[in-house]
Amino acid sequence: MVAGGARKGGRRQPDRGAPPARSGRGGTGAGRARGAAGGAGGGTPGGAPGGRRASPRASGIGGEQVEGRRAVRELLAARRRPAREVWLSEGIPDAPILDEIRDLAAAAGVPVRRVARSRLTSAARTEAPQGVLAFAAPLPEATLEELIAGAPLNRTGGLTFGGSDPGTGEGGAVLGGGGQMAAPGQPPADDPSSGGGGRSKSAKGNRRGAGAGAGRGRGPAAFLLVLDGVTDPHNLGALLRSAEGAGATGVVLPRHRAAHVTPTVAKAAAGAIEHLAFAVVPGIPAALASLAAAGVWTVGLDAGATASLWGLEVAAEPVAVVMGAEGHGLTRLARQRCDMLVSIPQRGAIGSLNVAAAGALACFEVARRRNGG
Repeated sequence: MVAGGARKGGRRQPDRGAPPARSGRGGTGAGRARGAAGGAGGGTPGGAPGGRRASPRASGIGGEQVEGRRAVRELLAARRRPAREVWLSEGIPDAPILDEIRDLAAAAGVPVRRVARSRLTSAARTEAPQGVLAFAAPLPEATLEELIAGAPLNRTGGLTFGGSDPGTGEGGAVLGGGGQMAAPGQPPADDPSSGGGGRSKSAKGNRRGAGAGAGRGRGPAAFLLVLDGVTDPHNLGALLRSAEGAGATGVVLPRHRAAHVTPTVAKAAAGAIEHLAFAVVPGIPAALASLAAAGVWTVGLDAGATASLWGLEVAAEPVAVVMGAEGHGLTRLARQRCDMLVSIPQRGAIGSLNVAAAGALACFEVARRRNGG
């Protein structure tokens, strides 16, 4: 059981990140969060504000209830989506960040209410909301094509999308499943230990020529984090915080059996959710195939891979870092669809890293190489 959750009958219910899939609803954690916390479609415990029911695409990620000082501050500062109301607990000691929250809310026309501590605690879905809670519109959902094209976030509700540039088909190289680089136009050698299958990528378009997201008038080349079934909300929040800090341009989540943005995730991410674009896809393997076809290198982290993360030569190009689930790693199909698999060399007695720690290392290695480090 993870920390956080809604109270029922005097006991706090867990803020589950990955409930079983349900037909027609997507089975997301966001759906359960809306049921308990009101979200976009109804009232919340203790009389929180309601609103019109959002479309399925707009509400598939979650994020309607934000808790914690840093997370609420970033919600108001980013102005990416409307905030409906901010609650501050009565008796909370003054602090500079609380002054920031009040000022930002006033500038945006968001009402700030003083509520009894017991009322805020009852409505909270995390263990330590720090006396601050906000209700907002759900996070906007992008398409995978928008993430590939590097559509920049705007600050009034989502992304700005201008289409994708055609590839030039010049230069580049072909990458094998184990991270082995071959000469352009030549099939790479198979590496059975990698699980990638050693497939030639020349038929899917040249990556250097494709330049996903690097067209005129848009942001930098795509740098995506793809999560293959991460279920713990604390891990997801930590991964999002690391990805945003490293400069990732978007996050891809599976629609079923994975954590989405619950209040626990939002708090653990410390505001990072307000600065990342999200796409929710029916299945990760199919999404990886689409990324490869669009010219994005897909790099899976796998403890058994022979290639090292520190030798990742494609980091400066359009790239997607693919992380597997806690305890199980990448699924078989996701492993097969990755262009290359890499591992993190370790020197100690422990055989593996937590997914959040491994993801942080991978994201910042991409950032280091992109910055010429």
